[in-house]
Amino acid sequence: MKEAERAGRRCDRRADGRGSRAGAVRLRCAALAAAVAAACSHVDPDRERAGFEAMARASNPPATHVIGTGDGRTAEEAEAAARAALAAALRAEIERRFEAWSAERARDGDGPSDRRAVERAVSFVVPDLGAALKPVRTRRIGVRFAAVAAATRERLDAVVDAAAARTLAVAMPAWQRIAETPRWVEASAAWCDARAAADAIDALDLARLALSGRYVWGRERLERWSAAAARLAEARRNVVTVVAMGAGFHPPEASAPFVAAIREAGWRAEEGPPSCRGEIGVVVETHVDSLCALNSSRLEVCTATLFVEGRACGADSTFSERSGGGIGTHPRDSAEALRLAAAAIPLRPIVDRTRERLLVLLGERCADSAAAPRR
Repeated sequence: MKEAERAGRRCDRRADGRGSRAGAVRLRCAALAAAVAAACSHVDPDRERAGFEAMARASNPPATHVIGTGDGRTAEEAEAAARAALAAALRAEIERRFEAWSAERARDGDGPSDRRAVERAVSFVVPDLGAALKPVRTRRIGVRFAAVAAATRERLDAVVDAAAARTLAVAMPAWQRIAETPRWVEASAAWCDARAAADAIDALDLARLALSGRYVWGRERLERWSAAAARLAEARRNVVTVVAMGAGFHPPEASAPFVAAIREAGWRAEEGPPSCRGEIGVVVETHVDSLCALNSSRLEVCTATLFVEGRACGADSTFSERSGGGIGTHPRDSAEALRLAAAAIPLRPIVDRTRERLLVLLGERCADSAAAPRR
């Protein structure tokens, strides 16, 4: 359009100096200006956008930058789209590194890797993306705007490194305490937090490898975590849970389902007196509460409820559970009615709940922990 205006002005100057021929000159100049304007207005948006993005990629090479491109009706929309594309590009790089890691694990026979590591890695990097972001470049192309957002890998690496430092400041002392605490039941309360920190370091390690090829895990950190992690396997072999039946009526063989459920979960269990001795780490005691009365038909009717209480030896951790009620009747004998009521107590639900509460107490149940950790 500027070329057309300049052409028009040149023609006007010629016309002013040519007297009677001015009208014809002005007509020719108007036609020339129109032609130039038409040529200038015929811009290929796709071609111009491609050139703009190519120039941005040339000045932000992939070896040292991660970039995202976007467009919108306004400059603000285009910038937001470019930032979103940059976050997607980061996720794609972390995904590719994760796939390579998964292939390595499969080749080494280490079992499946946990895809949640990708989400954790993204959650560490994307919220702090602004610290690594260069000024977003925008350009008007036709009636829309194009934008390019770029972040340097060095600054992204610094974001990951800062997050790792915050996590390790908490994790390293926790791992050491777990490794050095003599009794597992005293260390198990901190186990879930310690494992969550290790999962976070896994994710940060994945992100840093994807962005810069550097590691978060180092020799000392791995040794500290390995010493803490070894305590759980050692506890499964050594810590005993004793199941003690209180006085009074109980369902027949009531302790056996509890012992079997604990053993099926991979821990040692046995029946015995409710005392903390030797290798015993947890005591589970049961007792039955009952109530008997004559009904209107002159039958002895008894109800019975099983209560379970668990406590860790040498620690303050406890839990309790209550079963559903059992009912028994007898024409004359309340003791027989009570025995029948105890036998009718539904055991499976309370056995399952007791096992889960016990595993939490022992540190076995951790929310959102990795199924197959990297380390």
